[in-house]
Amino acid sequence: MILSILSTLTCTRIILRCLIILTLVAMINANLYTTLGLIISHFDEKQLKAAYRSSAIRTHPDKIKKSTLTNDNDGLEFQMVSEAFKILKGKQRSEDTIEEVHVKLFNLLTQGPNIVVQASRKTKISCKACLGTGSPNGLPVPKLCTTCRGSGQSTQTWGCRNGQPCIHMSGTCGTCGGQGWIGQLCRICRGSGCVQEQRDFTVEFPTGSLNEHTLRAVGEGDIQGDCKYNRPGDLLFKLRVVPHPIYEMIENTNDLKTTMEMNVEKLRTTFDMNVERLGGARQGYVQFKVPAYRSMVAGETRTVRIENFTDYGDLVLYMKAREDVWSFNT
Repeated sequence: MILSILSTLTCTRIILRCLIILTLVAMINANLYTTLGLIISHFDEKQLKAAYRSSAIRTHPDKIKKSTLTNDNDGLEFQMVSEAFKILKGKQRSEDTIEEVHVKLFNLLTQGPNIVVQASRKTKISCKACLGTGSPNGLPVPKLCTTCRGSGQSTQTWGCRNGQPCIHMSGTCGTCGGQGWIGQLCRICRGSGCVQEQRDFTVEFPTGSLNEHTLRAVGEGDIQGDCKYNRPGDLLFKLRVVPHPIYEMIENTNDLKTTMEMNVEKLRTTFDMNVERLGGARQGYVQFKVPAYRSMVAGETRTVRIENFTDYGDLVLYMKAREDVWSFNT
């Protein structure tokens, strides 16, 4: 009986430890800004400190009610808040990073579920092992060795004066011991303060969105330059419409346009015309009547607007008159 109870307690502890590890992994990859409760990336040091104080009070172990399931996890969220503040404080905001998302014109203008696109990219972020300093936490930030200028090798010379012979000796730099840096380097980022991390995003654009419609992921952009002095900006997902072989979107609208050439004699008369919808056989054809342009000459263009051509807009049809030339062999 006692062994059974001990076995049950042991299994429970193992499960709890696994849950804590999974939580820790998830929090390591958490957004630094949202960890501090920031919903924008344009903030000054005063706003950053205020967000840190608010988050620190909210997550401090003394403020959290203790329970059997949270005892082993006590202080973890507070630690992540503290580390996020250390990484962000005193740094300049990087420019936004733009990621283009390509969508077919038919999918964009066909009413239905929103357009869901999977995006995967490597993001340049601060190294969380050293909090972006380039050295193990608590140790001095490493600096480039001025003797060997980072090469780890140095040369000493004797003589070479007043006609004396020269002696050159090359070897490991005695100042930095061959490391190229003064101070201990972080083993994860090797002193740069930056790492590349694989990120997967699910981006959802509403159908009917305009070309270059942009969605913003706050704080998920790349860090530009040195991670020791810069923090991430935002990641912008910009919609790019894949060109259609026939139709083109009119700028800043959901309307389409296309151009076709027709015989000038035909355009001087009234006739019926069928135009294939954007989806082709899936959406069928639209029929309309073209009015007569009695005075039309070759080279002129007439415009016909077909309303509700798609679920979100009209079609502007430019009909350019041409004069057919007949040639006869003699």
